[in-house]
Amino acid sequence: MSETAERGLAQRGPAEPGQAVPKETRGLARWADRLVIVVPTVTAFVVGGYEIGGPSLWRDEAYTRDAITRPVGKIFALLAHTDAVHGAYYLLMHVIAGVIGTSPTALRFPSLCAMVVATAFDPGPGSEAPR
Repeated sequence: MSETAERGLAQRGPAEPGQAVPKETRGLARWADRLVIVVPTVTAFVVGGYEIGGPSLWRDEAYTRDAITRPVGKIFALLAHTDAVHGAYYLLMHVIAGVIGTSPTALRFPSLCAMVVATAFDPGPGSEAPR
């Protein structure tokens, strides 16, 4: 934004409803709106991905690896002993593991992606829930 435009905005104050907003201000507001989404999303990816393959598998992750390496029929047989939600998760992870493998990084990467997407769509503190 040019110095002249900044001085003009400072003298006029914020635009009233229905009043035209200067073009420079709209571009700056659009850029700020994007930063509000991009900065937390990139931060979540970097922090969540830091040493993603480093620690050994936790018990739940080891159970997931055990379940998803079974044939699909045996995954369905697990539903008699586990919650149906786990069955859907195991089927999804079975497909993902077929593509990217069963290393600790590969098992944790879908969760990292879900966390990053959730961060991008989170309205943040102080936001009202839709009615």
